[in-house]
This record gives sequence, C-alpha cells and structure tokens, in this order.
Amino acid sequence: MLAVGFLLSGSMASPTQSPEPETALERLLYADAEPHLSDADPIVRGEAALTLASGRDPHVYPALLRVAKDAHPDARLRGILALSFLGAPGTAQFLASVLNDREARTESAGLAAAYALARLPADQSASVLAYQLSRLSESSYKRQRDVLLALLAGLLQRDPTDQCAPLQRLLNDASQKDPRSRSALLTALGPIGTAATQPWIESSLASRSPELRLAALSALSFPPGAEDSFAAAAVRLCGHDPEPRVRTAALAHLTRMRHLPALDLSATALRSIDAGEVAQAVRTAIQLGGNPMRHTLERQFEYLEPHAQRAVLQALSSLDNSISDEFADTCRALTFDATRPADLRAAAALLLCKHADQAPTAALDTAFASVHDPRTLTDLARARSANGGAHELLRFVVLPCKLDEEQLQTDRLTALLRADSSHASRRCIEWLREEDLGRSRAVVLRALRQSRLPTQTEPSRDFVPAALRLVLH
Repeated sequence: MLAVGFLLSGSMASPTQSPEPETALERLLYADAEPHLSDADPIVRGEAALTLASGRDPHVYPALLRVAKDAHPDARLRGILALSFLGAPGTAQFLASVLNDREARTESAGLAAAYALARLPADQSASVLAYQLSRLSESSYKRQRDVLLALLAGLLQRDPTDQCAPLQRLLNDASQKDPRSRSALLTALGPIGTAATQPWIESSLASRSPELRLAALSALSFPPGAEDSFAAAAVRLCGHDPEPRVRTAALAHLTRMRHLPALDLSATALRSIDAGEVAQAVRTAIQLGGNPMRHTLERQFEYLEPHAQRAVLQALSSLDNSISDEFADTCRALTFDATRPADLRAAAALLLCKHADQAPTAALDTAFASVHDPRTLTDLARARSANGGAHELLRFVVLPCKLDEEQLQTDRLTALLRADSSHASRRCIEWLREEDLGRSRAVVLRALRQSRLPTQTEPSRDFVPAALRLVLH
C-alpha cells in the first residue's frame, strides 16, 4: 500500500531504487483493471479484457479466453477482439472454432472472430485465414457478406500479401456481385500490385458504384514520377464525379503523381461544401504551387465559409510550410472570437501552436472544453502537453457521467492518456478504485485501451460491419 500511495502522489524514486515510473504505473493499471473481468456489467468485463490485452502479457490469455466465452454478447464480442490484440499462442485456433460454428458465424461473435483472425500476424494465422477465405466461395455470398467484410477489415490492418491468391480468386469470382465486397477486395489487393488486379482497377474507375470508384483510386500504386496510365480517368473523376470522397481521392492521386492539371482542379475543389475536399485542395495547391499559393490562400481566407476555413487551417497544420506573421495575427484573433464555431477556433489555435511553437493556453483550454471531435481533442491535449499543462485539462473529464455523455468523456480521457500518460494514468487508477463509479468504469477502461491499442486505419474503417463498429471506433 505504501508503494501505491507513493506512485499516486506523483513522487519519483531514484532509478536505482525502483522500476522506471511509467513501467510501474502500467503495472498498477493492469493490476487494477484485472478484477473488473468479473464485473457485473458485461461491457465493463469486455473493456477490462481489451485493456489487459493492450499490455501484451501472454499470461492473461486464460482470463481473456473466459471473457471470449462469456454468455453475454457485449462481453463476448470484446473478449474475442481482445484475444487478437494479445496475439498469444492458440488464438488463431480458438477464433477459427468460433467461425466454424454455423450458428455463431454470421452473428456478432462470428464477425468479431473473423476480424480478429484476419488482423493476427501472418505467421500466426496465414493457413487458417486462407482456409476461411476459401470457404466463402462454397456458400451464399449474400449470407456470408458481413463475414467477408469483417475478414477484409481485419486484413487491412496488416500486410495482406500472404493472402493474395485467395483474395484474387474471390475478386475474379463472377458470382461475387456485391459492390461493397468487391471494393474491399480491390482495396486489399491494390497495394500488392499484381498484374491481375489492373483490369479490375480500370473497370472500377468507370463503375456506377462510388465505393468501387473509390477503391480503384486507393488501389493505384504507381511510384511518384512514374508514367500513370490512369491519369486521364483521375482527372475526369476529380472534375465531374458526384461523390466528394471520390473527387478528393482523385485529386490526392494526381497530387502524389505531381500532375500539373491538379493545380487548376484544386481551385474548383476549394469551393466545395465538403471539408475533406477543401483540405485536399489546400494540400494540392501548396505542394504543387509552393509559397505563392500559400500566400494566395491566406488572402482568400476571410472570404471562405466556416467549414472551408476550418479545412484550410487543418490542412496548413498538416504541412511543413510556415504561415506569414500577418496570417498568424488573423488566427490569434480568431481563437478568441466567441462568436465563431468552437472547432474553427480550435483549428486556429492548433495552427498557431505549430507556427509560433507557443501554445495560447487559454484558447487551447477553451477549445478542449468545447469540441467533440476525437482527433482534435488529442491534438489539443498534445499541444497543452508541449508546455507541461496537459494535466490541467483533467478537470474537463467528469466521472461518473450520464449514459449520453460517455462517448465525450471517453474521448477526452483518451486524448489526455495519449498526450500525458503519467498524470492521466494516475487518475485512472484512482477512478478504478472508486466503488461508486458504476458503469462509468467502462469509460476509464475504454479510454485506457483506446490509448494503447492500434487505431483503425481508414480503409479498414470503411468496411467494418455495423455489429463491430461501435466497439472498434
């Protein structure tokens, strides 16, 4: 108990007297999470399993396996996913047994097992996964659609090269007609760059399905500067496709290939009502047009709609180019203008942090208390951490909380754990020991595992079945 109190107080012992403080904190966190594997709330049990999996200690495998066999679906689904993050010996065989259960296969447990199996490293899962993929062509694609999507979503979390042959067979199967399944297959095969995939890219670029057009663009893998046989198709999609995501992906491809027509296309994209397309337009303009284009964007900024202004600020923050002192003054005024949207003020404050290497503390704190976007919260917490003040944002995490506030509190705590793990981790230990925290323990555990486990890649996120989306996102 003395050691626990010592760590929670924030004191640090000499390195010669005790383990490195962060390691000791991690051990305390996992020790405090483990009893919640038996919590009365099934979501808490499942979140405890995911938290323990983030520690990668193979000794917890039997405990996680019990949760993966839990009678309640909320606990079982999370327990199955936890096994894949742990990756202990025997995991692939257990997951395959769940998939081989005809009743469970197309339910949430089977979908979780499919995703979990596919994201395991190839040396643990290659043969088992190849068998499961081959089984899909032996039954109804319509009934197995979500199983296939779960397998592909998991596979997109790692290098899918070891599954090239079964994936290509599924793509070539004429009875496979579902556009979303085809787009997932094409997205998985694209980076591998096989010659057999090229005809599918060409036909998909002209498909009526926006999902297939988007997948085809993501599958284009020419090295920068190489001859691009699909440039004309990308220009056409960028200028005329009705879907903003397709236009954005086409513009990104043209920019990566440094096709100069992309500079003119970016001027049109800058007027889009879609924030993602505007952000890509800014990146294209600066990457191809350099500082003169940046100065032009700064002069046009005040005439843009708020969504476009936010996209411009976020895009500028993602690039290495600096902003002018005059535009920095514009951003500084914007951060303190209470009449402007909170996410716009947050974007301005974050760009200022990068430009001046000095965080406007009051603006960052106000933004953290006002915005809901998880990525923005993490960026704000990291900006505050740069001046040693991220722990002061812990006051905005209020637990216990109401059910409709759980997601926001989880995202705030996750952001702080990613930015300043020691202070936030100590507070998590205290929360886990509070007897009256109730269901809000799930908030603490979910934030802990979200800050430690790998995040979903964007292509994978697009294909996750609805039954898994709430847990994985």
